[in-house]
Amino acid sequence: MIAQVVPILRLRRDTSWWSYRIPSSLACQPGSLVVVPFRGRDCLGVVWSVDEKDEKASSSVSQVLCHKPLVRAPQRQLIEWLSDYGLCSLSTALYIWLPTGLRELSLGRAARRLLAEYEAESVTTDPERQHAIIVPSLRPHQSLQLQHRLGDKFAELFDGNESEELERWFAIARGSTSVAMGREKALFAPWANLGKITLVDPEDISYYHEQLPYLNLVDATQQLTEATGSDLEIRSGLPEQAALILWQAEQSESDPAFNMFEIVDLSREALLNDPLVGSIKACLAESKKVVVLYNAHDRTALITRDGKREKVVQPGIETVSKRLAFLLGSDSLPDGVILGTRQILNAPLENVGLTIVLSLDPLLSHASFANTLNGIGDLGRLARYNVPCLVQTHQPGHPLVQALGSGHLEQYLLDEIAIQKATTMPPFGQQIVCSLPDNEGAADAASKTHTELAKLVASPWQLSHPFPSPWRKRPHVHILLHAPDRNTRLPVLLRKELAALPRPWKVQRNPWYLL
Repeated sequence: MIAQVVPILRLRRDTSWWSYRIPSSLACQPGSLVVVPFRGRDCLGVVWSVDEKDEKASSSVSQVLCHKPLVRAPQRQLIEWLSDYGLCSLSTALYIWLPTGLRELSLGRAARRLLAEYEAESVTTDPERQHAIIVPSLRPHQSLQLQHRLGDKFAELFDGNESEELERWFAIARGSTSVAMGREKALFAPWANLGKITLVDPEDISYYHEQLPYLNLVDATQQLTEATGSDLEIRSGLPEQAALILWQAEQSESDPAFNMFEIVDLSREALLNDPLVGSIKACLAESKKVVVLYNAHDRTALITRDGKREKVVQPGIETVSKRLAFLLGSDSLPDGVILGTRQILNAPLENVGLTIVLSLDPLLSHASFANTLNGIGDLGRLARYNVPCLVQTHQPGHPLVQALGSGHLEQYLLDEIAIQKATTMPPFGQQIVCSLPDNEGAADAASKTHTELAKLVASPWQLSHPFPSPWRKRPHVHILLHAPDRNTRLPVLLRKELAALPRPWKVQRNPWYLL
């Protein structure tokens, strides 16, 4: 018998698996954890498939550490997708998918104990249906609620050391954890019987994974749904029709009331103006809470007013907090005033009487569609309080501001989505960006790479010529590949060429900051 084994290593080149003979004294199956010789040393690997014959096998499996499938068929399907979509080797995708404690042959004491317990445990024919909750960031309030209701059957997959991470990972693999909440770690978990996935705030830009494999975790969630045959529930802050078009799924919550916004023109008022302070005082007098959203730092920002570019000073959140407390007649903000960045929207609050967007200008300055969706999602989360919302801006004539004031945000967003769809930008099309730091010799290297890629590009994929642009405050040279449909497969030879580009090339799919 021959085992097709994927080594658990971060391999740069585009590879799949290696063939090893299975000695008669050993037994393994797809998903088993094994030890194999690889490039002159032993390493961990996962059996991907088992065949009767393979003439390429020149070595044998050294040891079987876990005969029971550690990586089940749906997870192997997801890892193959991660490799294909993330333009990396199958070994790299597997390495990223596994927890830290199962990546190196020098397994720790906790890993060996958990592997032995997992191997010895009898197979449950009908494990309890499991539920994965995918969130863009830590949600302590929701975690505490689930912990109180479910006890040991719930796991939060964010913080923790290597040992704690392994304990939670194996609890999911055994099926003893029925509900888990996290980001990548919830997606890359060994679900025994995943029946439902809840995706929270899919428009959040935190879902763009900027390490290998480069991908959007919303796409990965949809792929996991398909691989496991589970139900997908979307909880988006966008209007219902926009969410349906963007995420191909119905929303689970009622559509927020987007007609509750009152626009305040800051060209005629200070950031902390008398009407604003009066509204806050009136709300506090009724023993109601005020939620104030402010995403800004001490800086000078450029805005467009009356068709002209203009500089305005945007104070940071600490400065605003001190000034607002002074105007409310206190040394610090009253308990009823919750002022902060978008993180304050993570925990639902009781007894809210007023919400405020202190300045909408940071949202209006976004050039990328992904960032705009992120900001509109925040407005939707404010709208769910179903109370009046004051939105302050220096640009009352901006189409988004006018749509908010007139209650036509959904139509505005549908029109913007139609524009994006017509230009075949993600999520409707695909972009692959090859970036190289713009150092000495970068232009020649980019030209040479463009020539090689041009030989492999096939319709409907299109290839741009190298072009310079800033990238995270550093100049880079980019080569852009584009396909008009999100389901267009990348040609195999082109994929291999992209995955094999030497350092310092960085190849990413749909990076939001370049859209």
